[in-house]
Amino acid sequence: AVANDLTARLGFAVSEIEISGQVNTSEIAVIGALGLDEHTSLATLNVRDAREALQGLPWVEKAEVRKSYPDKLEIRIAERDAFAIWQAGDSLSLIEHDGRVITTYAGFGFNDLPLVVGPGAATAASPFMQLLSDYPEIAGRTKALIHVGERRWNIRLANGITVKLPAGEPEKAVERLLAMDAQTRILSRDIASIDLRLADRTTVALTENAMERRQAALKQREKAVRAAARRSSI
Repeated sequence: AVANDLTARLGFAVSEIEISGQVNTSEIAVIGALGLDEHTSLATLNVRDAREALQGLPWVEKAEVRKSYPDKLEIRIAERDAFAIWQAGDSLSLIEHDGRVITTYAGFGFNDLPLVVGPGAATAASPFMQLLSDYPEIAGRTKALIHVGERRWNIRLANGITVKLPAGEPEKAVERLLAMDAQTRILSRDIASIDLRLADRTTVALTENAMERRQAALKQREKAVRAAARRSSI
């Protein structure tokens, strides 16, 4: 403390801080982690301790700290890369490719990241997304991935359709879906879900509005059939 005070008075007090490389780490967080103030001496500042303190911040993967005498501190930061937003219960977190949690998701920003939901989803999402990357027609529409029973995936598309995939060989189910879409444009229809869990059967559930329209059309058809039957009997 005496050395810090003495050297600070002799002109070595940190008066300039240059921070580079940070995007999601605020300058205030950097200064707070290092405990810097107008009385901090550059001469007595421990570079190794400063580096370790910075690498304890949520986003910081690696930090470099360099003294530039007499009064400048240079800090270079490499941040962690957010891969997805992981929902576990009511908790939302930003995660890396390997599933490591970066920090709690604040509810804004990162709109381009997929949402992965469920136990085990954090570590299983990256390999599954790699599989989906072979099918850009689906990967480009995917907004959320739901891990079901830590065994299989449901895909939530941007238009609200849920695609239920089997636990084994999900890529074959995706190929089947793309073949169906090429013939029937099923992914552009007003449906709630497509169940591909059984290899020999595809189950499609309509949205509530589509079901109401279908029921109305069936009733209209029944009326038309009755009317035609009455006319033929006269």
